[in-house]
Amino acid sequence: MLTKEELRIGNYIIGKDVNGHRDINQRVLELSQDGIAVSPFSVVATGRGFELVQETGTDRPLLYGWAKGIPIDTNWLKEFGFTAGPHEYGDFSKSGFSFKFQVGQCYFVVDQNKISRPLKFIHELQNLFADLSGELLELPDGKTKPS
Repeated sequence: MLTKEELRIGNYIIGKDVNGHRDINQRVLELSQDGIAVSPFSVVATGRGFELVQETGTDRPLLYGWAKGIPIDTNWLKEFGFTAGPHEYGDFSKSGFSFKFQVGQCYFVVDQNKISRPLKFIHELQNLFADLSGELLELPDGKTKPS
C-alpha cells in the first residue's frame, strides 16, 4: 500500500482498472486526501496481444490502499533514458548521475559507493532522481510501461 506522502504527481504506479478487478500501470495526475487521480487506461486487444490504451474522463480517485509500486527493472531504466554500462545488471547513468541495478533494486552511486537505501519501485527512483536533478523521469508519448 502506498501513502500520499511517498507519491508525487507524475509517478508511475500500479492501480486498478475502472472495474477494480485488474492491476494496471497508471500515472499519478493529482493527490488528495480521498485518493489518487490517475490517468485511466483500458486493456484493448491488438494484433500483437493486449495493449493499454488511454481513456478520458473519470472522476473516481484510486484509493491509496489499492495503489502499489511498480518493481524496478532494466527495461524501465532504459525507457527513462539511462545509459547502460557493460553489463545488463550493473551501472546505469543519466544526466551525470549513476545508479547500480542489482536484481530488483537500484542504488544511487557516488565513486562506486552505494549511498542510498535500496530503491525497489519506480516511484522511489522517480522521486530520488527529481530531488537530485530537478528532472522528472517520464516515459515517451504518454506510455505507462516500457516497450
